[in-house]
Amino acid sequence: MGFYRGPKIATDGLVFAIDAGNPLSWVGTGNTLNNLIPSTLYPTIALYGDTNNYGSIGNGYVTLGGANNNTSQGTILRGMGNMGTTVNSDFTTMGWQRRTSYTQPSGEILEYRGAWQRCSFDISNTHMVFSQRETVAPYSTNTTSTSISNTTLNKWNHFTAVKTSLTMSFYMNGKLIDTNSYTLSETITGTSFSIGAAWSDDDYLSNGMDGDVGLTLHYTKALTAAEILQNYNAQKSRFI
Repeated sequence: MGFYRGPKIATDGLVFAIDAGNPLSWVGTGNTLNNLIPSTLYPTIALYGDTNNYGSIGNGYVTLGGANNNTSQGTILRGMGNMGTTVNSDFTTMGWQRRTSYTQPSGEILEYRGAWQRCSFDISNTHMVFSQRETVAPYSTNTTSTSISNTTLNKWNHFTAVKTSLTMSFYMNGKLIDTNSYTLSETITGTSFSIGAAWSDDDYLSNGMDGDVGLTLHYTKALTAAEILQNYNAQKSRFI
């Protein structure tokens, strides 16, 4: 598959791809991005929340924002569909992100379940984190993470999480940072998914992160290190 303003990326297992710089994904007007992979399961994602005051699409990316840890005062990207089932087996999620403020604690690359119990891949100014909040008592949080550096504000970075059997690997800008043992403690399902939410707790969806979202991809397979580097190199001249 050729992507607008860039060479080819790995497409085997790719089920979700949004790119505000691709006219097939964003037509140049409105608040909705189309999935570049034809899908009846998750065809679109759109700005959601206080869109009168926060959130815009243009210049090849999506800008999100929020204030005061209040959902009604922020904007995220939200789509309908049961993407949660795709993380029960091997998967890869990756995306470009540029934070403009650390007022919000983190920003999602992708949240898969859409329920109040968090299941997401998030970036803070110090860590990449995959979190799963259990949906039954005692509602424990099952988390794995790795520390990162060079996350200066107003700088684009490319983040990747890869689940392979019983491990979770984290990559930043095409390079492997860490691989941790990890097992989901319950079967994941859901009704919606989101990008850019800043969670104030593992069962409370806060408002949008302050920053920009670029090309975001989700696969139902574990990409190899070579494929991850290929995807990073395919778009780095555009974002860096």
